[in-house]
Amino acid sequence: MSISPARSAAFDILLRVERENSYASELLHSSRYSTMSLTDHGLTTELVMGVLRWRSLLDARIAEVSSQALSKLDLEVLTTLRLGAYQLGWLDRIPPHAAIHESVELVKRARKRSAVPFANAMLRNLAGTIVKGLLAEDRIAEAQTVKDLAANSAHPTWIVERWVKQFDLETGRDVCGYDQRIPATCIRLRDRAAEGDLRKEGIEVAPGDFLASARRVVSGLAGVCRKPGGDSGRSFATRRGIGWTRHSHSRRLRCTGRQDVEHCRP
Repeated sequence: MSISPARSAAFDILLRVERENSYASELLHSSRYSTMSLTDHGLTTELVMGVLRWRSLLDARIAEVSSQALSKLDLEVLTTLRLGAYQLGWLDRIPPHAAIHESVELVKRARKRSAVPFANAMLRNLAGTIVKGLLAEDRIAEAQTVKDLAANSAHPTWIVERWVKQFDLETGRDVCGYDQRIPATCIRLRDRAAEGDLRKEGIEVAPGDFLASARRVVSGLAGVCRKPGGDSGRSFATRRGIGWTRHSHSRRLRCTGRQDVEHCRP
């Protein structure tokens, strides 16, 4: 089984983030990954942002089953373990055997073959012990101390302490929970008549939270990006000038195409 383009890309991006302090969002939108299929790019984004969002919690879970200190692991091996742990704990649609196998293949790809048995054993142990992502999110709401809240929400203790001191523990839980929630995909309509075009394409939208012209994509996101006539065709988004942003209050807007739908990109 070969390594999927999504996992290979996610691995490379996460390494650059660690080694070069690169911005993940910029790398994800770089020309190097612009030719990926919608499905592969979507999974790459989920893997990269998921690992970064939950990194400290992932490291804690890895450390629990590791015979070596994480500081002694090669960065390539640790990155692979983080990717595998995130898939095992948070992505229900990925079979555990696929997450483990491709993670081990990434270790080989990184020319760390001596670490293959270690990585394989670690991931198999994680598959049986890691707390599922949804349960981890529940533990944020159940946290009774700053220490538990910081650990369960993968936040630095110092900032959680500041929030709890300035507000209270309940507000701290709300802020941490919001931080770890994947934001909705939104578009901005400059002509409300364009909403009918979206429905015809099977794209269901709902009103945004702040702007009267904003819409949250409820379902049919693939329809926005679908390419008629195969990958060589232009997507519906391109033809109609539609784009999206991960949050409806994003101020960095780049407009393109038709004037009735604004292209929003964080």
